[in-house]
Amino acid sequence: MPLSLWAQPKADWTFYGPKFMYEKGALVPKALNITGFNDVLFTKDGTIVMSSVENPIVFFKDGKDYSTQGILFSKEKSKVSFMKGGETKDALSMLIDQKNNLWFGTSKGLHRIDYAIYADLEKMKETPSTDGVRISDETPGMPFGTVTIIREGSNGHLWVTGMKMTNPVKSEYKGVSEFNGTEWKNYTITGSEGKEVTKMILDAQDAPIVVTSVSLLGNTVSWYKDGQWKSLGSVAKNESVTALATDKQNTLYVGTNVGGLFAWKNESWVKQDIQLGMGDVTDIKFDQSGNLWIAHNGGIKTVNAQGGEYSITQGNSPLPINTVKKIIIDADGRKWFITDLGMVGYKEPAFPADDAMKVFTKFNSGMVDGAIGQIINYKDGFLMVNNDKGLIRYDGKSFSALTPGNQQEVAYYSAATDKSGNAYMGTYRYLHKYDGTNYSKWDWKDDIGKQVNTVLVDSKNTVWIGFNGVSKFNGTTWHNFDKKNAGLSSNTVLQLFEDSKGNIWAILPDGVAKYDGTTWTSFTKKTTEVQLRNMIGVVETKEGKLLFTNGYTLAEYDGTTMKTLATLKDVGDVQNMILDEDGTLLMATKDKGIAKYKDGVISFCDQKTCKLPSNAINYIYKHTDGTYWISCGSKPATVNTMPQAGQAAPAESATDAFTRKVKEFDTFFGLIQLNKL
Repeated sequence: MPLSLWAQPKADWTFYGPKFMYEKGALVPKALNITGFNDVLFTKDGTIVMSSVENPIVFFKDGKDYSTQGILFSKEKSKVSFMKGGETKDALSMLIDQKNNLWFGTSKGLHRIDYAIYADLEKMKETPSTDGVRISDETPGMPFGTVTIIREGSNGHLWVTGMKMTNPVKSEYKGVSEFNGTEWKNYTITGSEGKEVTKMILDAQDAPIVVTSVSLLGNTVSWYKDGQWKSLGSVAKNESVTALATDKQNTLYVGTNVGGLFAWKNESWVKQDIQLGMGDVTDIKFDQSGNLWIAHNGGIKTVNAQGGEYSITQGNSPLPINTVKKIIIDADGRKWFITDLGMVGYKEPAFPADDAMKVFTKFNSGMVDGAIGQIINYKDGFLMVNNDKGLIRYDGKSFSALTPGNQQEVAYYSAATDKSGNAYMGTYRYLHKYDGTNYSKWDWKDDIGKQVNTVLVDSKNTVWIGFNGVSKFNGTTWHNFDKKNAGLSSNTVLQLFEDSKGNIWAILPDGVAKYDGTTWTSFTKKTTEVQLRNMIGVVETKEGKLLFTNGYTLAEYDGTTMKTLATLKDVGDVQNMILDEDGTLLMATKDKGIAKYKDGVISFCDQKTCKLPSNAINYIYKHTDGTYWISCGSKPATVNTMPQAGQAAPAESATDAFTRKVKEFDTFFGLIQLNKL
C-alpha cells in the first residue's frame, strides 16, 4: 500500500475567503463578506473582529458575521448621529484590551465598545441601538482628531498616535500619547517633531518605538529609552522601514521597502542574511518559540530558532495571493496571514519530541527541506546528502547548509570523506570536493555526461566513483573499469562498498561485482542462480560474511559462495541497510518504515508500532554515540490530469486546488533521532 501523506503530522489550516471557507477540516461554500482589510483581531472567545475600507467593523464567529452599524456612540452624554455604520466605518487600527474591550481609531477619534456589548453577538444583532464611547479631539487632553495606531502596555495604558486637522488642508502631528484611562500624556519625538508616525510598537518595558517620516521617500526610527527619545537613524541608504518587532531579548528588527531585514545591535543596524526578494516587508512577528515570521510581497518567510528557513506562498499553500498585509499570532499559537482576498490561519505540525524520539524538520530546526539520501560520519557529527539542496552538516548541536546558494549543481546523490576531512559529492555529471571551507568541481577528460551515482573513499584513501562504470583516482589520474575492459555486467553503478579485506564491491542493476585489487569478479543470477537485481542494501557481519538485499531477496557471500539466505516478504523496496550489534538487519524501506530481520523473523518499526512520523524512510544511519538517525519523507503523489486525445484538460475546482496545495506543503522531509530500535 502506498504511503498516505495525510497520515503524516500536518499543518492545521483555516481559510476564510470570498468563495469558500475551510474550517475544522470542512470546506463550506460561503463567502466572507469583507475584503480590503485595514485590521483584524481575535478575541479570547474566538470571535474575529475585522475592519476594512469604507465598511463598518464586522464580528465573525461560527461562520456568521455581525455588523456593528447599529452601535450608537456617546460623546459627553449625548448621542452622535450616524449613517451606514457611522463611527465604526473605516477603522484604521483596532485593539482588544486586557478587559476584552474593543478599541479602534478612525478619522473621528478613539472609540471603545465594551465587551459586554458584543459578548452575545446574536443579542447585539437583535438590539442594534447599543451605546459605545468616543473620545475625540474635543475631549480635554486628547491631541488627535484622527487615530491611526493604538497599542496597549502591560499596565493597561493605551499608546495612541495620529494627527489633527488644523485647517481643511493642513495636518498637525504631535508624536505619541499615553492614556491611563483618565488622563492623557503627550510625548513629542525629539528630532522628529511635527513628523508623522507611520509605525509604532512597544518594547518589553512598554517603551514606544516609532517610525517617523523625514521626507517623501525616507523615514527614521526612534526609541524612547530612560525617559528620553533616542534616534536610531535610517537603516540604510534608499531603504525605508515598513515593519518592526522585538524578540524576547528586546532586540529590535525592522523590515524595509526593498526586502531588507535589519537588527539593531551594538548601536548600529546589522543587515540579516535572509533572502526575501525585492518589495515591501509588510509585517514582522516573533512567536512564543522565538521563530521569526516575515510577511512580504512574495508571501511568508519563517526563520526558526536554529536558522532553518521555509516559505509559504500562493503556490504551495491556500494563500489566495502572495501579498500578505499582516501577520497575527493568536493565543493558540496559530499564525494568521491577512490578505485583501481572504485570511489564512496556519499552525505548524506537531512532531514527536521526547526522550525516545526527536524529529527535526524545516518547521522546527535548521534542517533544509528535501530528501536526505545518505548520512556519513564527519568530525563530531555527520554530513547529509540532500538530493535537492546540497550538503548539510550536523555538528552535534545544530544543522547548517554547507552548499552555497550560488552553487548550480546541488542535487547530490552520494558523498564520502577522506582521512583529511575532505568531502566528495557526486552530482548529475561532476564530482564536487568540499575541504571544510571551499567548494571545487572535479572535471575529468573522459566526461561523457553520466551522473555520479555513488562515491567511496576506501581505507587507502583512494577516491572511487560509480560513473560510466567504476572509476578510481590514484592521486594523479583516473582509471576506469567498465563492461569492455573489466567484464562488468553493467556500466550503471548503484553503490560502492569496501569490505574488511579491502575488496571493492560494485552494486549493479543485474548483480554485484568484486574487485580484489587486480581482477573484477561478477556475480549475477546467470553465474550464481541467486537473484541479485538492485541489491542496494549491503553490510558485512562480524564473521566477515557479506549480506545483500533488495527488499525481496537476502543473499549471503561467505568469501567463496553466493547463496540465497532468505526470501523476504512484505519488505518491499530497500533504500539502505545497516547491521545492529545483536545481528539484527535494519532496512530503510520506501513506504513501510524500518524493516527488522533476525533469525528468519521480520518485524517493522513504522507509524503504527513506533509512532514514526512517516513510513517513507530514505536512509538509516547509526552514529558513533549509539543513536539512530533516520531520514524520512517523500513527495506527494501526483494525480494524472492529462486529457485524452481530442479532449480539453479538466478544470481544477477550488476544492481540489485547496486540497492539493495543503498536501504539497504538508509533505515534509525530516530527520528522526531514536535512542533504540
